[in-house]
Amino acid sequence: MRRFVLNPGVILAVVLYFTGLAALSHRQDFEVADAMIELAFFGLLLPVMAWATTRRCPAPVITAQRRGCEVLLVLGLIIFVAVYLISGPQAIDALLPAAWTSSPRIHVFVNLGKKLIVFVLLPWALFRVAFGYRWRDF
Repeated sequence: MRRFVLNPGVILAVVLYFTGLAALSHRQDFEVADAMIELAFFGLLLPVMAWATTRRCPAPVITAQRRGCEVLLVLGLIIFVAVYLISGPQAIDALLPAAWTSSPRIHVFVNLGKKLIVFVLLPWALFRVAFGYRWRDF
């Protein structure tokens, strides 16, 4: 437990979370209780569930050798996703027919499609073309 508490990554995550919490707490529409519930759920409950369900699983055998180019592609994808999240969904919605964006039912599927393309299919296609990864590898 001591190794976990003194882990630099854990300390950085806690500091960043509470810095964001402090920065947002002055807004009238921000509920601190909601943020704490999300922290408990996503930061504590789900990781504990993941640990409890996988603690007796054998470690996976990784046979592929990682290259520096792969790391650069991952970094590029992270930057692309960050830029996409700033204005990408709104820009795509502006290009779609108004009937699709005004209907909540259709918009759910449009959002699902955008997420599947940006977060799943695009990274898989790039790794497939650049490094020959199969779907199973991804």
